Amino acid sequence: MRGSSAGLLVVLALTTAALDARADPTLEVIRTDEALQCPDSAELLELASQVQGSVASSALHAYRVSFERTSHVYRAEIVDDSAPRTRHLEDVGPECAPLGRAVALALATMWGTEQMPTAPPPPVVAAPPPVVPVPAPKPRPPTRWLLSAGGGIALGIVRNTAPALVADSGFEHPHFSWALGGMWVPPQSLPLAPGTIDVQLLAASVRGCAWVLEPTHLGLCARLLGGELLARSSGYDSDGQQSRPWLAFGLEAFVQGPLFPHLRYRAGVAALAPLREESFSIQNLGTAYTPPPIGALFTLAVELSTP
Repeated sequence: MRGSSAGLLVVLALTTAALDARADPTLEVIRTDEALQCPDSAELLELASQVQGSVASSALHAYRVSFERTSHVYRAEIVDDSAPRTRHLEDVGPECAPLGRAVALALATMWGTEQMPTAPPPPVVAAPPPVVPVPAPKPRPPTRWLLSAGGGIALGIVRNTAPALVADSGFEHPHFSWALGGMWVPPQSLPLAPGTIDVQLLAASVRGCAWVLEPTHLGLCARLLGGELLARSSGYDSDGQQSRPWLAFGLEAFVQGPLFPHLRYRAGVAALAPLREESFSIQNLGTAYTPPPIGALFTLAVELSTP
């Protein structure tokens, strides 16, 4: 019997210690001079505990209650400093007790609905606009070095019809090229009784061209030629030779197309206008040939280009 009494005393002591160890919620009460009859923090805790039993033991937030009275109206503000949450209550009456019970009930409700503060949601980051692939620009054809050689027919330059050899070296850019070269009309025999006059032309040239279409080119060129006319007479009482400068401006149309890798053909027709008229004659015997104001040059050449 004594053992049972001792055990009961131990249980009661532990229960009392646990109840005493229960922490009350943090509650601050502020009252104005006109609202001093409103409950203080201890009275509110007691009233709230009577309403909800042991719910107060789980309250973790800090609360602040403010009472005031203006124009016979009692007002109360409940602020949860941890959430934060706010409640406003008021009562028209001669006493603050009814408002105090209402505040206790609101406190008990807020204790039961506490939520630990959560981190704010991450900011919404707008998705970047879709990336629209931009087509890569077409690579421009590189500058090429050209070397060409060919032959042709010269009309109205040293005689009505004469063979000609041409050669050029230059650079080709997209739709444009320029070149330095030369032209040679081999010696042509012009009969003038009782002998003959042999005439040849050796000239350098500068040309600039532009074209359209790929890979076959259709284009125009401007060409400037300058060189020397060489004439030698034979079969006369007094034979000799003479040279004269020759300068002409020309316009050329051409077509150019591929044959093999790095090898192309080029066909052109040019109108040549000498800046000075030259004739081939023997004194007291007459003129062997007088060129027209405008001559022509037809050429066909093969071009070699770098990769």
